Amino acid sequence: MSEGEQLYRHNDNINYLLKRKLSFMLRYGMTFLFLLGFAILVSLYFIKAPDTLEGKFVLSSSNPPKNMVAKVNGRIVKKLVGDESKVNKGDVLLVLESVADGEEINNLDSGLILIQLLCDSNMLDSLAYISTASYQRLGEIQQVYEPFKKSNNELYLALTSGQYLQEKNIINKRLTNLKQTCANLINQKQIYEREYALANETWQADSLLDQQRSITKTELRNTESARLQRKLSLSNLQQNLINNETAINDIEQQLLSLEKNISQQKNAFLQSFSLLKAAIADWKSKYLFIAPFNGTISLPKNIFEGLNLQAGEPVLYIIPDSSDWLCEVLIPQQNFGKISIEQRAILKFDSYNFEEFGVTEGLVKTVSATPQEVKTNEGNQNMFLVQIAIDSSLTTTYHKTIQPRYGLAGTANIALDDKNLLEKLFLDRFKSLFVYQ
Repeated sequence: MSEGEQLYRHNDNINYLLKRKLSFMLRYGMTFLFLLGFAILVSLYFIKAPDTLEGKFVLSSSNPPKNMVAKVNGRIVKKLVGDESKVNKGDVLLVLESVADGEEINNLDSGLILIQLLCDSNMLDSLAYISTASYQRLGEIQQVYEPFKKSNNELYLALTSGQYLQEKNIINKRLTNLKQTCANLINQKQIYEREYALANETWQADSLLDQQRSITKTELRNTESARLQRKLSLSNLQQNLINNETAINDIEQQLLSLEKNISQQKNAFLQSFSLLKAAIADWKSKYLFIAPFNGTISLPKNIFEGLNLQAGEPVLYIIPDSSDWLCEVLIPQQNFGKISIEQRAILKFDSYNFEEFGVTEGLVKTVSATPQEVKTNEGNQNMFLVQIAIDSSLTTTYHKTIQPRYGLAGTANIALDDKNLLEKLFLDRFKSLFVYQ
């Protein structure tokens, strides 16, 4: 037996290792680690980790709330709504103190609706007379109302008192008679022209007989006298016809002048009517707060009757009923080119801790084409406005509902791509290596 074989047999450590039964981990550990690594890689593929762009947002809508501002200094005399009251378009919300009687102005405005219908239907002859005692407490509108009342009554008298109609009827009758006379003269002219033609033929025949010495001079003179008589009658008839046409023109001119005067009165009335409507609309815009659309009232401060308002002071807001909520985000130019429509965005509201309430999701709706200059801590920067559309219910990932309010702020993270964690950790690095080479 060689020396090596003896050493092999008498070495206990070697014999122990050779005879020992290996554990499961030692026998299959490499396989397990391989499978574990493969599972990790597969899971990395399914875990989304897109590049994101972060920005601060403010909650707004496609139809923003209407800010109602006082246009004149005044005291509130009527408060007809409260905070979160539902209103319809045209509802009066607040009434400010005015020297004019609001009820009289409303009655006058209602009466103008009928006049507007008469104007649109060209039926001004149905105007009503306005008494001198009506509407005496119109305040600053009084000076516009008085000329309107005068113009209304003048037109009423002209159209309904009979003077205009009588003159028009008389002129029309004279015009009808003259036109009938003209027609008769034209018929007579045709007869006279025929009689003259016959007399002229007779005279020509007698002249030929006279040359032949077949008739006497006396007979020829009688024939010529009859011809001249017919010619004179025709000439007089033609002059009468000219005089008749001149008279018709004069009568038509009188009718045009009468219609022109009435038209001028109508125009003056319509002008005064328009001025009165504009004055009422201006008064309402100053002293009445009227809802421009259906919505909900939001009072930024305590509003009560007797409160003095200053011109330009914000008083209340009307939040429209139908509106799509939007998040407006200002994004810097860095990576701005990666933003596109329909990209997903994660929204975290500052007023609702996302660890407790969760987050909401939205989709990029619009991206502005031009930047706007914004003042930041680093100075003025050109930033682009991005609008993110969100669900009106504002339900979070924790199935909690956020009450939407205009001006709520938060942070938006816009997913710029659809990468997974595997691409993020490995593929991008490999790509960068090839790019650098």
